[in-house]
Amino acid sequence: MRSILLSIIVAVAFATPVFSQQQQLPYGSRVGMNVTVVRSGGIGSEMAYAEIAHTRKNAREFCRKYLSDNSPKCVRKNLDIGTKDKITANCANGIFYDAFGTRFQFRGLNFGRSDHLETEYIIFDYIENAPLCSASACGYEERLIAFSFLCPNRVLESQARRKAIAILIGDPYGKTEKEVNEKIVKATFFINGSSYCGKRVPSWVFLISVPESANQSKFEGPLVIDARSGAMLCAGLPFLD
Repeated sequence: MRSILLSIIVAVAFATPVFSQQQQLPYGSRVGMNVTVVRSGGIGSEMAYAEIAHTRKNAREFCRKYLSDNSPKCVRKNLDIGTKDKITANCANGIFYDAFGTRFQFRGLNFGRSDHLETEYIIFDYIENAPLCSASACGYEERLIAFSFLCPNRVLESQARRKAIAILIGDPYGKTEKEVNEKIVKATFFINGSSYCGKRVPSWVFLISVPESANQSKFEGPLVIDARSGAMLCAGLPFLD
């Protein structure tokens, strides 16, 4: 599913020809468990949506690929699986509803990974009142793909933020990812490049603010990274090689 996720994020966010309105989105972890996107709108906004349908083709693929059953009876039996006709998201606050109408929230990068929660991002399940775990039964990958389709900007920002943190980690920005993340006060995406560096490539500009301490005065400035590679393009900050 990771390859599906990456292709969706890149295609939707950068409007590449890979994306089409017949995109398949997974509703479950088993092979062939997909719904078809019929129409979408508001991508990246507070009212993002995708109208979905579990078609006969979807049911047939599940029967063939997972059940090894090509019979019409299998298709009829697996056609109505209880999915809704739409998935929606508020990309500003990260709240979204999956193919079954269940409420979740994308909460960004996971800085507290453990044996139970080895996920790159935190997706909060309101029914369980806890983040989804990485086990296939938790449905983490399917929910992340759905959110990424509706809000590719949020997932891309999180990926770029992790690259920025890797560049900054260490004194005076912070010794842990969480400490560095607290110094990032704003993130802005420029599809045609930022005026900070004068390079016409898609860029993320992170405004970094380091508070006053016993050893230094407060300072702030931009860190600009290439949106596609994650490499630093330029920075108005001290102590960066």
